[in-house]
This record gives sequence, C-alpha cells and structure tokens, in this order.
Amino acid sequence: MGVLNLTFRLRFRSLAAAVAALALLTPASFGNAEPVLLHFRSVHSLILVDAKVNGVPATLLLDTGANNTIINAKLYGDVQAPQLELARKGPGIVGHALRLRVDLEIAGRFLFSQPVSVMNLGDLPQHVGAQFDGLLGQDILRQFRSVRINYRAHVIELEK
Repeated sequence: MGVLNLTFRLRFRSLAAAVAALALLTPASFGNAEPVLLHFRSVHSLILVDAKVNGVPATLLLDTGANNTIINAKLYGDVQAPQLELARKGPGIVGHALRLRVDLEIAGRFLFSQPVSVMNLGDLPQHVGAQFDGLLGQDILRQFRSVRINYRAHVIELEK
C-alpha cells in the first residue's frame, strides 16, 4: 500500500505543477499582446482597407452588416459567378454566390484557405461611389476577440 500511496503523491504533485504552469499561461498573460492594426481610408463615409486575395492587391469595403466576406468574381479569376441584386426592401445586396477558398492577407497577416463568397459585383462600386473589389464581412471579423475602429488614426484595431 505504501508504494501505491507514493505513486499517487508523485502523480498528484506532477499534476499540481502542470496546473500551476498552465495558470501562468492564462489569457490574462496574453492580454498585453498588441492588436493588429489595419489602416483604412474613408471615401464618402465608407471604410476601405487594403488586402491581398490570392496574392493580388485588392481593396475591401468594411461591411459589419455582411455575414460573409464577398470577393468580386473579376478579382478571383476565371469563374462564372452569379450577378448580385440590390435588395428591394431595405439596404443590402442579395443573390447567389459561389463559396470558394482564398488566401487572404490583411495588415500583413495571412488567413490561408479562407472560405469566402464569390459574386459578380457588377456596378455596385459605382452605385455606392467608391472603387472596391469586395466586402470584408463578419466571418473574418469574428475571428478576432475585439474590433475597434479608431476614426482619428484611420486604423481598425483587431485583437486576437
């Protein structure tokens, strides 16, 4: 019985040491991590950010109301994507899209094989008065714990 008791105590001490070590690595210790700074420019009160889609420079319109990030079919390449439609009731766009994967680079950070919606945006950029290649939606923004827009500094702060 003494050997079993000793083995139990050693395992318990090892477990206690592991728990103590993990306590040092709690999210509070990562709280000092600097946010990712995504610079933007504003055109007609719209927020535009620079990105790369599959290595190709792109401008994305920040759209916190869009469930999914949408990439214009022209930017994606040789693909037959459905045409979008402006919503008849309320703001927004509607339509069918292809769900494809892209490598997305934002603020020097890579999101590999990111699922996005690919649509033919048609004349939407002209309609809203700004040139852009897609919409940066909630699916990307939700990957961060916090998203803050600093209008004075023209920066979106993304915290993991």
